[in-house]
Amino acid sequence: MIIFKDYHIGLVILFLWWAAGLVYFFSPGSVRIQVPQGGCVSWLYSVIHLSYEIILLPATAVYLLTGRPEWFLWSRFSLAETIKALFIVFGFCVSLLGVYIFCWSRILMGGSFRLAAVEPRRGDYLTVRGPYRYIGNPIYASVLCMCIGLALLTRMYIFIVLCVVLFVLQTAHVIPIEERHLASVHGERYIRYQRSIKKIIPFVY
Repeated sequence: MIIFKDYHIGLVILFLWWAAGLVYFFSPGSVRIQVPQGGCVSWLYSVIHLSYEIILLPATAVYLLTGRPEWFLWSRFSLAETIKALFIVFGFCVSLLGVYIFCWSRILMGGSFRLAAVEPRRGDYLTVRGPYRYIGNPIYASVLCMCIGLALLTRMYIFIVLCVVLFVLQTAHVIPIEERHLASVHGERYIRYQRSIKKIIPFVY
């Protein structure tokens, strides 16, 4: 049986963080000051999302690479070695899928990319290619995939909680705001597109 050490998981997380970060910060439209609409909840979502990408991921990788401090063991659930290996393999596949969808979606958006709940500009184009053929918010779906994958990889409760919080904020607050913005900018074309696809989970929701 293959034995996966925390060190190996830490290396995987560093690689995934590096790949997603490279695309995020160097694709057109990424780095700019953007003010979200929708008040404190939109700001809260942006802070949680960016903290996850900029702070939590590398901190988790460093924690796993440098060994497990005893005081941090409470944050992880324990499993039998065979089940743990399955969780790690499946978690890696789900995380990799999330990073792939994120990079693909982000590159397709190009200069039309906006942070959560930020009002689009009139010159922005409506992206309907690639993963956008199936769901309207593949970047949000990819973030959830990465969180689920990391929860399986690390067996850390914080990623499970993060999945729930992000999903609730996305579906109940951020996505409705963005849909209104896109409808106001792109008109009937976006409304027809919105009716033809799901929001965040292909063929389901």
